[in-house]
Amino acid sequence: MMRHSFYFLICVAACLGASTAGGEEPPPIQESWETGYTGKDATGPQVLGYWKFDAGGELKDSSGKGNDLTLQGAVLTAAGKSGGGLESFPGIPVEDKTHAARTVAHPALSPKGAFSVEMWIRPKADFKPEQRCIILDKKYVDHTDYQWQISEADKAGQRYLRMHLGFGSNSKTFSSAPLKLEAETWQHIAFTYDAEGTGCFFKNGEAVGTMSLAGCGPITPGTKPLSIGDRIGSSYSGFPGMIDEVRLCEGLRHFEQVSLVIANGRRVWRRMEPAKPQDIVCTNLRRETMTGAVLKVTYDGKQETFTLPDLRTGASFTIKFNIDTSLKSKDYTLRARLELAAPKPYTTEQSVDFLIVPRPPPRMPVVMWGASPEESARLKEIGFTHSLGLHADVGEIWSKGQEAPPGKPEQIAATRSMLDRALADDLGVVASLAPAGILENDPKYARVDRQGKPYTRKDICASMPELPRFFENVGRSVAKAYGDHPAFAAALIDTEVRDSSQPSFNAVDVEGYRKFAGADIPAEVVIRNGVEWSKLKDFPANRVIPDDHPILKYYRWFWTVGDGWNALHSALNKGLKTAGRRDLWTWFDPAVRQPSISGAGGTVDVLGHWTYTYPDPQRIGLCADQLFAMSEASARHQRVMKMTQLIWYRSQTAPIKAGDPGDTVPWDDHDADAAYITIAPMHLREAFWTKIARPIQGIMYHGWQSLVPNPESTSAYRYTNPNTVHVLKQLIHEVVVPLGPTLMAIPDERSEVVMLESFTSQMFARRGSYGSNTGWSADLWLALQHAHVQTDILYEETLLKKGGLSGRKILLMPECDVLTQTVVAQIQAWQKKGGKIIADENLCPGLKADLVLPSFKRVKKADEDKAKVLELAKTLGPQVAALGVISKA
Repeated sequence: MMRHSFYFLICVAACLGASTAGGEEPPPIQESWETGYTGKDATGPQVLGYWKFDAGGELKDSSGKGNDLTLQGAVLTAAGKSGGGLESFPGIPVEDKTHAARTVAHPALSPKGAFSVEMWIRPKADFKPEQRCIILDKKYVDHTDYQWQISEADKAGQRYLRMHLGFGSNSKTFSSAPLKLEAETWQHIAFTYDAEGTGCFFKNGEAVGTMSLAGCGPITPGTKPLSIGDRIGSSYSGFPGMIDEVRLCEGLRHFEQVSLVIANGRRVWRRMEPAKPQDIVCTNLRRETMTGAVLKVTYDGKQETFTLPDLRTGASFTIKFNIDTSLKSKDYTLRARLELAAPKPYTTEQSVDFLIVPRPPPRMPVVMWGASPEESARLKEIGFTHSLGLHADVGEIWSKGQEAPPGKPEQIAATRSMLDRALADDLGVVASLAPAGILENDPKYARVDRQGKPYTRKDICASMPELPRFFENVGRSVAKAYGDHPAFAAALIDTEVRDSSQPSFNAVDVEGYRKFAGADIPAEVVIRNGVEWSKLKDFPANRVIPDDHPILKYYRWFWTVGDGWNALHSALNKGLKTAGRRDLWTWFDPAVRQPSISGAGGTVDVLGHWTYTYPDPQRIGLCADQLFAMSEASARHQRVMKMTQLIWYRSQTAPIKAGDPGDTVPWDDHDADAAYITIAPMHLREAFWTKIARPIQGIMYHGWQSLVPNPESTSAYRYTNPNTVHVLKQLIHEVVVPLGPTLMAIPDERSEVVMLESFTSQMFARRGSYGSNTGWSADLWLALQHAHVQTDILYEETLLKKGGLSGRKILLMPECDVLTQTVVAQIQAWQKKGGKIIADENLCPGLKADLVLPSFKRVKKADEDKAKVLELAKTLGPQVAALGVISKA
């Protein structure tokens, strides 16, 4: 009910506002359909064909375009609407013969853009209720052109006008509202199509239904002739009646005396939401001044009456009507009826359905990446609360250098309609915004190396001074277009952009660092992941360096300010927040795909990261802990959400294909060519519990095509395990739905065991997994989980804060090769108070470990590698206990 009625009045506005195919705005006046057409109305360039059937030129094209008719079963009659007419007869089941008048095939009869078609019809008394007929056909069975049909009658004796349009690969049907076609009575019918998905029907100058279908553009030209009165081929479906004054035009023509439009688009409201007034726009389309018009507006059983001023031809008057969102959550109808007494009685009425939905209760966000909100039924059934589905066209914003609509008017209207449907389905829509895409191929904005050559892997020079304003304008434009709509719930900002970030030696970067540091970029700096201390001349033997070491100073600047990305994230976030909504949240993902230093995402509200579960699903918790460490190191203390990939790279999880030589696959492989397969249910379950055990504020998933059947999908993601979706649904409905709000409110427990991820060591020994959960440090963290030792992650920034090691008994220091003087001093002071250090053989000689664990590397044999981790876990538990911390069961 609701999801169909959304379209109606938005589409009337579209019919009135679109331009002709030739680019001219149609005059805001009614077509002279009541008296027939003469002059330019009959022969102008907009008229593609006009057939009057009058004496002396019965079969001539009165437009002068030469599309004359020949009779094929239909007959001419003197009893037309005005002069002669065309008489047709029923087809199947009465007689499977053609009863038409046809042109020869002509390309001009296939409109290139918007078009209008009209005729007078007089059904015979023997037009039986069970009969349907075709009154105009250039389509036949092709996916081209157009075919106009009158349906059989329903139980109330009402029929539907239907227009079938061909779009090349498919056809779509537009249908009117139910209407009466009186027997033995002349009545005028018309159809307009805006070439953007909106079709409007009219009877005797009154609108009788509008439909808007997504994804439709201009019709596809065909090669068939035009048939009036019947179908082109069998099964024949002739019209039992008379036809006259058939006219086909380019552009949208106006057939009603008065246009009555309820504007503003919104059709779904959240209860108690401040609602913008609905504009009810009355436009005089007659060729004389309209006087004495009265508008009656009915809503929720109450009626208001408005007297309109005199309106000259083409003039409009707007009445603003407030929607009361404090009413109960249900469907409502707003009905507007315009009444004219003179020169003869005339009424026109429009109505639109509204839906008021309940305010949502507190809940933990469960976000799906990659599924359209059109999948709302399946998304809601599984338990998702949010889905990506909103994008922005930033081309005009960039070219104008200021705010601009983030898409064409019809795209924005379609998106807002989608937001209405999402709100009705209680689904939050997430915008994915990445303005940099428009600049990636512009050499001016490329990062360059020390030789001035652009890097092979493209990434914009994000520190260009004009870019923050551009990114903010994108945010402002999106906020202006959609920010008032509560279904627009969140925005993913600049995902993955830092993967290609490298030290840039553009003039702006060189000067930027010189202004910051009072020095040039150190000569040793070449790549983003640091230098090797062992290759640096005169490096201290104890590997303790000054806090302001030139190389460290540069890399701190680069990763927090210098590469420019954090400022662009902040600018985009700032623009979005002009929507003025506290409930609209932003996030950056993958946030820990960088060294262990704060600032990722700039000022966004939420930090996120995605993780593949193989080979050890528990290790997904490491990225979660790193996100908490990043948030704690920042002054903003951003919220944390965690995402699990629903896809597996087959090459890394099941590389041997069934049927390969030497095949040892013990299972029946039904999709041997699948490059990305569905995550195993047990892995998904383990990952869920690992991340939900942390104080995260939301969970996310990616890989819709691998989660549910999508037979028509062309994605490389394949649905290979039907059990996974049921496990996810169970976890969401049994854990997240009832417990999510409570879990979000429970604070984290500060562990007595903490593991340092040293930015200094990462930059001087090229350490760090950059969010991949690989390497010795990750395996040590994983072994501690198997040993039931809860371990926090600590960044150097937090360690250096007052009380940075307060409450900690054990400091794990894997891969801490190089440290700063202040970090060493802080740790030594803490160690003197009883703190214990567990480290590996790489520990900076400036510190002494209480327990040394020899590091190991994986050999990429899952069973052997896991055995090493479990063996380490066996010894770690007792060792940690011996140092004064009891492992947790």
